[in-house]
Amino acid sequence: MEGEGGEKYIAKPLWPEQEARPPTSDTLTLIFFHGLQMLDGTDTSETTWKNRSGTVCWPQVWLPEDLGKERVRVLSMSYDSIASSWGKSGQTDLRAIGSDLVEKFITMPEWKLYKNQKIVLVGHSFGGLVIKSLVVEASRRAKSRAKNKFEVKTFSNCKNFLENIKATVFYGVPHTGTFIAQYLKDFEKAFPKVQLGDLIRNLQPFQNDMEQLSVDFEEALKLDIMCYAFAEKLEYNEVLVVPWASATQLTRYSNMTLEANHIDICKPRNKNDPGYSKLKDFLEDIMMDGCLR
Repeated sequence: MEGEGGEKYIAKPLWPEQEARPPTSDTLTLIFFHGLQMLDGTDTSETTWKNRSGTVCWPQVWLPEDLGKERVRVLSMSYDSIASSWGKSGQTDLRAIGSDLVEKFITMPEWKLYKNQKIVLVGHSFGGLVIKSLVVEASRRAKSRAKNKFEVKTFSNCKNFLENIKATVFYGVPHTGTFIAQYLKDFEKAFPKVQLGDLIRNLQPFQNDMEQLSVDFEEALKLDIMCYAFAEKLEYNEVLVVPWASATQLTRYSNMTLEANHIDICKPRNKNDPGYSKLKDFLEDIMMDGCLR
Protein backbone atom coordinates (compact mmCIF):
# COMPACT_ATOMS: atom_id res chain seq x y z
CA MET A 1 0.00 0.00 0.00
CA GLU A 2 2.97 2.22 -0.43
CA GLY A 3 2.72 5.25 -2.63
CA GLU A 4 5.26 6.64 -5.03
CA GLY A 5 8.76 6.55 -3.61
CA GLY A 6 7.69 3.94 -1.04
CA GLU A 7 5.75 6.44 1.07
CA LYS A 8 3.30 4.65 3.38
CA TYR A 9 1.46 7.74 4.60
CA ILE A 10 -0.36 9.75 1.96
CA ALA A 11 -2.83 12.61 2.29
CA LYS A 12 -5.02 12.77 -0.80
CA PRO A 13 -6.82 16.04 -1.50
CA LEU A 14 -10.39 15.18 -2.49
CA TRP A 15 -11.60 18.77 -2.61
CA PRO A 16 -10.23 20.88 -4.08
CA GLU A 17 -8.35 18.18 -5.97
CA GLN A 18 -5.36 20.48 -6.28
CA GLU A 19 -4.23 22.17 -3.08
CA ALA A 20 -4.22 25.58 -4.71
CA ARG A 21 -5.73 27.79 -2.03
CA PRO A 22 -4.35 27.85 1.51
CA PRO A 23 -6.78 27.35 4.42
CA THR A 24 -8.03 30.40 6.29
CA SER A 25 -9.96 30.94 9.52
CA ASP A 26 -13.12 30.50 7.40
CA THR A 27 -12.05 27.08 6.10
CA LEU A 28 -13.67 23.87 7.33
CA THR A 29 -11.05 21.14 6.82
CA LEU A 30 -12.47 17.60 6.83
CA ILE A 31 -10.00 14.71 7.16
CA PHE A 32 -11.19 11.13 6.54
CA PHE A 33 -9.47 8.02 7.95
CA HIS A 34 -10.17 4.52 6.54
CA GLY A 35 -10.30 1.25 8.47
CA LEU A 36 -8.53 -2.11 8.19
CA GLN A 37 -7.47 -3.41 4.79
CA MET A 38 -7.90 -7.13 4.27
CA LEU A 39 -6.36 -7.25 0.78
CA ASP A 40 -4.08 -4.90 -1.17
CA GLY A 41 -6.02 -1.81 -0.12
CA THR A 42 -4.16 0.62 -2.38
CA ASP A 43 -7.22 2.81 -2.97
CA THR A 44 -8.97 2.26 0.38
CA SER A 45 -8.73 5.97 1.13
CA GLU A 46 -11.33 6.50 -1.62
CA THR A 47 -13.30 3.23 -1.84
CA THR A 48 -14.16 3.35 1.87
CA TRP A 49 -16.04 6.59 1.23
CA LYS A 50 -17.99 5.60 -1.88
CA ASN A 51 -21.79 5.66 -1.71
CA ARG A 52 -23.69 2.36 -1.49
CA SER A 53 -23.78 1.92 -5.29
CA GLY A 54 -20.06 2.70 -5.60
CA THR A 55 -20.58 5.53 -8.07
CA VAL A 56 -19.69 8.58 -5.97
CA CYS A 57 -16.98 9.38 -3.42
CA TRP A 58 -19.41 11.36 -1.30
CA PRO A 59 -16.94 13.43 0.77
CA GLN A 60 -15.44 14.61 -2.52
CA VAL A 61 -18.72 15.49 -4.25
CA TRP A 62 -21.64 15.86 -1.85
CA LEU A 63 -20.01 17.75 1.02
CA PRO A 64 -18.57 20.58 -1.13
CA GLU A 65 -21.94 20.83 -2.92
CA ASP A 66 -23.91 21.10 0.31
CA LEU A 67 -21.51 23.02 2.56
CA GLY A 68 -20.04 25.42 0.00
CA LYS A 69 -17.22 24.70 -2.42
CA GLU A 70 -15.28 27.78 -1.34
CA ARG A 71 -15.54 27.02 2.36
CA VAL A 72 -14.52 23.38 2.68
CA ARG A 73 -11.35 21.39 2.17
CA VAL A 74 -11.54 17.57 2.11
CA LEU A 75 -8.56 15.28 2.64
CA SER A 76 -8.46 11.48 2.78
CA MET A 77 -5.65 9.73 4.60
CA SER A 78 -3.96 6.57 3.34
CA TYR A 79 -1.78 4.46 5.64
CA ASP A 80 -0.72 0.88 6.31
CA SER A 81 -3.61 -0.92 7.96
CA ILE A 82 -3.28 -4.33 6.33
CA ALA A 83 -4.69 -7.00 8.64
CA SER A 84 -2.07 -9.60 7.73
CA SER A 85 1.68 -9.27 8.19
CA TRP A 86 2.60 -10.63 4.78
CA GLY A 87 5.35 -8.76 2.98
CA LYS A 88 6.12 -5.21 4.06
CA SER A 89 2.57 -4.34 5.08
CA GLY A 90 0.79 -5.04 8.35
CA GLN A 91 4.03 -4.80 10.33
CA THR A 92 3.12 -1.74 12.35
CA ASP A 93 0.85 -1.02 15.28
CA LEU A 94 -1.65 1.63 16.27
CA ARG A 95 0.76 3.75 18.29
CA ALA A 96 3.32 3.71 15.46
CA ILE A 97 0.70 4.90 12.96
CA GLY A 98 -0.26 7.81 15.22
CA SER A 99 3.36 8.81 15.73
CA ASP A 100 4.17 8.60 12.03
CA LEU A 101 1.13 10.65 11.07
CA VAL A 102 2.21 13.42 13.41
CA GLU A 103 5.62 13.54 11.76
CA LYS A 104 4.58 12.97 8.14
CA PHE A 105 1.23 14.74 8.01
CA ILE A 106 0.34 17.05 10.90
CA THR A 107 3.60 18.97 10.95
CA MET A 108 4.22 19.04 7.19
CA PRO A 109 4.03 22.55 5.67
CA GLU A 110 2.11 21.55 2.53
CA TRP A 111 -1.06 20.74 4.51
CA LYS A 112 -0.90 23.76 6.86
CA LEU A 113 -2.95 22.01 9.54
CA TYR A 114 -1.35 24.26 12.15
CA LYS A 115 -2.76 27.39 10.50
CA ASN A 116 -5.97 28.90 11.88
CA GLN A 117 -8.92 26.85 10.52
CA LYS A 118 -11.72 24.54 11.67
CA ILE A 119 -10.75 20.84 11.52
CA VAL A 120 -13.11 17.85 11.71
CA LEU A 121 -11.70 14.30 11.88
CA VAL A 122 -13.90 11.51 10.46
CA GLY A 123 -13.03 7.83 10.88
CA HIS A 124 -14.49 4.47 9.89
CA SER A 125 -13.79 1.43 12.08
CA PHE A 126 -10.04 1.16 12.75
CA GLY A 127 -9.66 4.65 11.27
CA GLY A 128 -11.34 6.03 14.38
CA LEU A 129 -8.67 4.39 16.53
CA VAL A 130 -6.04 5.96 14.27
CA ILE A 131 -7.62 9.35 14.94
CA LYS A 132 -7.45 8.73 18.68
CA SER A 133 -3.81 7.63 18.48
CA LEU A 134 -2.94 10.66 16.35
CA VAL A 135 -4.60 13.09 18.76
CA VAL A 136 -2.97 11.48 21.80
CA GLU A 137 0.49 11.60 20.19
CA ALA A 138 0.02 15.22 19.09
CA SER A 139 -1.03 16.10 22.63
CA ARG A 140 1.99 14.34 24.11
CA ARG A 141 4.35 16.29 21.87
CA ALA A 142 2.55 19.58 22.44
CA LYS A 143 3.16 19.17 26.18
CA SER A 144 6.79 18.05 25.86
CA ARG A 145 9.81 20.22 26.53
CA ALA A 146 11.62 20.91 23.26
CA LYS A 147 15.35 20.19 23.08
CA ASN A 148 16.11 22.06 19.84
CA LYS A 149 14.61 24.46 17.27
CA PHE A 150 13.14 21.63 15.22
CA GLU A 151 11.27 20.26 18.21
CA VAL A 152 10.06 23.74 19.17
CA LYS A 153 8.41 24.06 15.75
CA THR A 154 7.04 20.52 15.82
CA PHE A 155 5.54 20.91 19.28
CA SER A 156 4.06 24.30 18.37
CA ASN A 157 2.48 22.85 15.23
CA CYS A 158 0.95 20.02 17.28
CA LYS A 159 -0.49 22.48 19.77
CA ASN A 160 -2.05 24.58 17.01
CA PHE A 161 -3.43 21.48 15.27
CA LEU A 162 -5.16 20.36 18.46
CA GLU A 163 -6.64 23.82 18.99
CA ASN A 164 -8.01 23.75 15.44
CA ILE A 165 -9.95 20.50 15.98
CA LYS A 166 -13.63 21.37 16.34
CA ALA A 167 -15.19 17.91 16.05
CA THR A 168 -14.65 14.20 15.59
CA VAL A 169 -17.07 11.81 13.89
CA PHE A 170 -16.86 8.02 14.18
CA TYR A 171 -18.56 5.43 11.94
CA GLY A 172 -18.61 1.96 13.54
CA VAL A 173 -15.45 2.49 15.60
CA PRO A 174 -14.63 -0.35 18.07
CA HIS A 175 -13.59 1.75 21.06
CA THR A 176 -13.57 -1.29 23.35
CA GLY A 177 -12.52 -3.74 20.64
CA THR A 178 -14.45 -6.16 18.44
CA PHE A 179 -15.07 -9.88 18.68
CA ILE A 180 -14.36 -10.17 14.95
CA ALA A 181 -10.71 -9.91 15.99
CA GLN A 182 -11.10 -13.20 17.88
CA TYR A 183 -12.65 -14.83 14.82
CA LEU A 184 -9.63 -13.73 12.80
CA LYS A 185 -7.30 -15.13 15.45
CA ASP A 186 -9.14 -18.46 15.29
CA PHE A 187 -8.79 -18.35 11.49
CA GLU A 188 -5.06 -17.80 11.92
CA LYS A 189 -4.83 -20.88 14.13
CA ALA A 190 -6.70 -22.97 11.56
CA PHE A 191 -4.50 -21.70 8.72
CA PRO A 192 -1.00 -21.16 10.19
CA LYS A 193 0.37 -19.78 6.91
CA VAL A 194 -1.87 -16.74 7.34
CA GLN A 195 -0.07 -14.39 9.72
CA LEU A 196 -2.09 -11.57 11.25
CA GLY A 197 -0.35 -8.30 12.05
CA ASP A 198 -0.19 -6.35 15.30
CA LEU A 199 -3.18 -4.30 14.21
CA ILE A 200 -5.52 -7.24 14.87
CA ARG A 201 -4.08 -7.65 18.35
CA ASN A 202 -5.01 -4.02 19.02
CA LEU A 203 -8.65 -4.93 18.35
CA GLN A 204 -9.07 -7.74 20.90
CA PRO A 205 -12.03 -6.83 23.14
CA PHE A 206 -11.56 -5.09 26.47
CA GLN A 207 -7.81 -4.71 26.36
CA ASN A 208 -6.19 -2.30 28.78
CA ASP A 209 -4.45 -0.52 25.91
CA MET A 210 -7.78 0.22 24.25
CA GLU A 211 -9.28 1.56 27.46
CA GLN A 212 -6.24 3.73 28.12
CA LEU A 213 -6.35 5.09 24.57
CA SER A 214 -9.92 6.28 25.13
CA VAL A 215 -8.99 7.92 28.44
CA ASP A 216 -5.96 9.66 26.92
CA PHE A 217 -7.97 10.74 23.88
CA GLU A 218 -10.70 12.42 25.90
CA GLU A 219 -8.12 14.13 28.09
CA ALA A 220 -6.30 15.44 25.01
CA LEU A 221 -9.38 17.07 23.49
CA LYS A 222 -10.83 20.41 24.50
CA LEU A 223 -14.03 20.20 26.53
CA ASP A 224 -15.97 22.26 23.98
CA ILE A 225 -15.26 19.93 21.06
CA MET A 226 -18.30 18.52 19.25
CA CYS A 227 -18.44 14.74 18.85
CA TYR A 228 -20.72 12.24 17.09
CA ALA A 229 -20.74 8.46 16.73
CA PHE A 230 -22.66 6.23 14.31
CA ALA A 231 -23.34 2.62 15.34
CA GLU A 232 -24.34 -0.27 13.05
CA LYS A 233 -27.54 -2.26 13.51
CA LEU A 234 -27.11 -5.02 10.93
CA GLU A 235 -24.79 -7.99 10.89
CA TYR A 236 -22.06 -8.51 8.30
CA ASN A 237 -21.60 -12.19 7.39
CA GLU A 238 -23.78 -13.07 10.39
CA VAL A 239 -21.62 -11.07 12.79
CA LEU A 240 -22.39 -7.73 14.43
CA VAL A 241 -18.82 -6.54 13.97
CA VAL A 242 -18.93 -3.56 16.34
CA PRO A 243 -21.69 -3.76 18.97
CA TRP A 244 -23.48 -0.57 20.01
CA ALA A 245 -21.73 -0.46 23.39
CA SER A 246 -18.31 -0.48 21.73
CA ALA A 247 -19.24 2.08 19.06
CA THR A 248 -20.67 4.55 21.60
CA GLN A 249 -18.27 4.03 24.50
CA LEU A 250 -16.83 7.53 24.69
CA THR A 251 -18.64 9.58 27.31
CA ARG A 252 -19.20 12.89 25.53
CA TYR A 253 -20.48 11.58 22.19
CA SER A 254 -23.97 11.98 20.79
CA ASN A 255 -24.85 8.92 18.72
CA MET A 256 -27.20 7.38 16.17
CA THR A 257 -27.77 3.76 15.16
CA LEU A 258 -27.97 3.22 11.39
CA GLU A 259 -29.75 0.47 9.44
CA ALA A 260 -26.44 -0.69 8.01
CA ASN A 261 -23.73 -3.30 8.52
CA HIS A 262 -20.11 -2.56 9.34
CA ILE A 263 -19.03 -2.11 5.72
CA ASP A 264 -22.02 -0.05 4.60
CA ILE A 265 -22.23 2.21 7.67
CA CYS A 266 -20.09 4.84 5.94
CA LYS A 267 -21.64 4.27 2.50
CA PRO A 268 -24.88 6.28 2.35
CA ARG A 269 -27.31 5.44 -0.44
CA ASN A 270 -28.01 9.09 -1.24
CA LYS A 271 -28.08 12.52 0.38
CA ASN A 272 -31.24 11.61 2.31
CA ASP A 273 -29.58 8.63 3.99
CA PRO A 274 -29.27 9.37 7.75
CA GLY A 275 -25.59 8.41 7.64
CA TYR A 276 -25.00 11.41 5.39
CA SER A 277 -27.78 13.86 6.27
CA LYS A 278 -26.98 13.73 9.99
CA LEU A 279 -23.31 14.36 9.27
CA LYS A 280 -24.17 17.29 7.00
CA ASP A 281 -26.42 18.83 9.67
CA PHE A 282 -23.71 18.27 12.27
CA LEU A 283 -21.11 20.03 10.11
CA GLU A 284 -23.50 22.90 9.41
CA ASP A 285 -23.90 23.35 13.18
CA ILE A 286 -20.13 23.55 13.50
CA MET A 287 -19.97 26.14 10.75
CA MET A 288 -22.70 28.17 12.43
CA ASP A 289 -21.03 27.92 15.82
CA GLY A 290 -17.73 28.97 14.27
CA CYS A 291 -19.35 31.99 12.63
CA LEU A 292 -18.47 30.68 9.17
CA ARG A 293 -21.81 31.73 7.70
